[in-house]
Amino acid sequence: MLALVGTTPDETLPGDPQGVWRLVVRADELRKYASNRDPAVALAQAEEVLKRAADAAAALTDKAAAAGLTQQIRTRLSDIAKAREEG
Repeated sequence: MLALVGTTPDETLPGDPQGVWRLVVRADELRKYASNRDPAVALAQAEEVLKRAADAAAALTDKAAAAGLTQQIRTRLSDIAKAREEG
């Protein structure tokens, strides 16, 4: 089960594409509601979740799924970097 805010270091990484995608969605939710709280904290939490998702994607045996997920993760990390520059 995902933590309500971010993730903790002792959580195991998901081993399937759906689990990795759930981390991506969680990061999206953290960003979506960033304006309702401290945006810098929300962006940092989203970035942490995405880095965990990237680690999990790299470990997937389904390389096609891993490639697609990795691209999605890179896009979102880039969006976070842009939001920080604007913000």
